[in-house]
Amino acid sequence: MADLFEGSQPIGEAPVMCQHRHAKVTIRDRRQRRLRWDCRLPKRADIQHICLKFSSYWVRNAIARLPAVNPQMRVCVRNRFELTKMQLRLKNQNEVRLFSAAITVTALSFSILLQFFMLPAAILDQVLFTSSVITIMVMTPITYFVGLKIQDVSDLTVQLEHAVNHDTLTGTCTRLSFYRRLSEMDDLPLVIIAADIDHFKKINDKYGHKAGDGALKQFANTLSRNSREEDVIARFGGEEFVVLLQGMSLEDGVVTAQRLCDQVRKKVFIAEGQQMRLTASFGVAEASSISEVDYAIHQADLAAYRAKRDGRDRVYTYNPELDKDITWAETAT
Repeated sequence: MADLFEGSQPIGEAPVMCQHRHAKVTIRDRRQRRLRWDCRLPKRADIQHICLKFSSYWVRNAIARLPAVNPQMRVCVRNRFELTKMQLRLKNQNEVRLFSAAITVTALSFSILLQFFMLPAAILDQVLFTSSVITIMVMTPITYFVGLKIQDVSDLTVQLEHAVNHDTLTGTCTRLSFYRRLSEMDDLPLVIIAADIDHFKKINDKYGHKAGDGALKQFANTLSRNSREEDVIARFGGEEFVVLLQGMSLEDGVVTAQRLCDQVRKKVFIAEGQQMRLTASFGVAEASSISEVDYAIHQADLAAYRAKRDGRDRVYTYNPELDKDITWAETAT
């Protein structure tokens, strides 16, 4: 021990640090050769956080370094990595019971395994049945209660996701959900249909906002019922809607827009006991890739505004010569 403190610092000077970065050694009494360790080891949660960060960093770098000649492999690995972030969701009572049974059986198996390795054979024969019954009686109600809470959280998560991705009034996609679904599509030719309800401000002013909400709901329902399942219908604001058609030519998009226009006109709308017919103006434009969708939406808007200027209740295709002089003020009413 004397050799250990040979050449050490006298009392009162700066403490001597050991090589371990989580421990600090301070010499309090040189004569008695005593050490005091101030161990500041990281907490278990910190270790888990560091390990998770390191593994996430390593996996993402490994994904990024996959050869570009096989992009499907990169997507597959990325999807498998993202599965680790998924939450456990229980949708109904059957899944809650299955969850409770699986956890109880797992706990029972571990209990039997531990007793098998830790207890002598003579004692194991005496306590195995009793301990198994106790494990089942304790774990079953606990896991079932936890399963019910997970189901409640799952239901709330579904409601929140629906509220984020869908317009509260009409049930169509929000602008955020529209661009999220767009990012998941293949880079194929796309057709954009911009739809705007005619004289919507007059409906609000004459019959009130409740009638206006009813008109929006009926209009959105008509668009949804007469579109394909893979089509994306989004409310971009007010009475303006956008329909995204994937894998269609411009001509097919015009036919679809004309069918939607006819169906909107056929539906009878009732406001305060009075029957009326809603009409809408439609503009159609095409985008050769996902990166051009924003510009195509602007083109479809211009075509829809030209349709309003020329009498409403019609479908127009974007024309750069005719739509370049359209101004927003022309169709403000």
